[in-house]
Amino acid sequence: MRAFGAVDPSDVASSTFTIVQNLAPVVDAGPARTIQIAQSASLDGTVTDDGKPNGTVTYAWSKVSGPGTVTFSAATAVDTGATFSAAGVYVLNLNASDGSLNANDTVTVTVTENLAVDAVATPVSGTAPLAVQFTGTATGGSPSPQRAPGLVAEYFDWATTPSTLPTRRGGTPVPAG
Repeated sequence: MRAFGAVDPSDVASSTFTIVQNLAPVVDAGPARTIQIAQSASLDGTVTDDGKPNGTVTYAWSKVSGPGTVTFSAATAVDTGATFSAAGVYVLNLNASDGSLNANDTVTVTVTENLAVDAVATPVSGTAPLAVQFTGTATGGSPSPQRAPGLVAEYFDWATTPSTLPTRRGGTPVPAG
């Protein structure tokens, strides 16, 4: 537009624009966890979104890696359960979409075999308090078939009198590893 001479301010048009930017959802698939094969893993995801473009967010859990199949109790819910067909390390993905933008996060689930313990109690002394030493092996579990994480062996020192049942007087945990 060309203007010759003076311009009257009332002849100038102005407009204000507000730019609304859609941000991708923020996804947290939750902390890593370890379960036994017979258990279900509770997956507690968290998703936040800015409500744009339409206020609706959809969710989808999927397996990224792992030795067996994963069955989700509700694969399209942010919080769900998962069962596993084989022991091993699995990486699971939680994806969230607001209809325009997607985001995801992963969680690692370590699935161990069920642990079986075969132990024998051998008396170390013959008088009260009677000391007993437990020996045995653990099979199954991970990462080692001889000792699974969290396996605790204890030394029991029992005290008895004619009027009481045996009572546990102490124990010493053996560190896993």
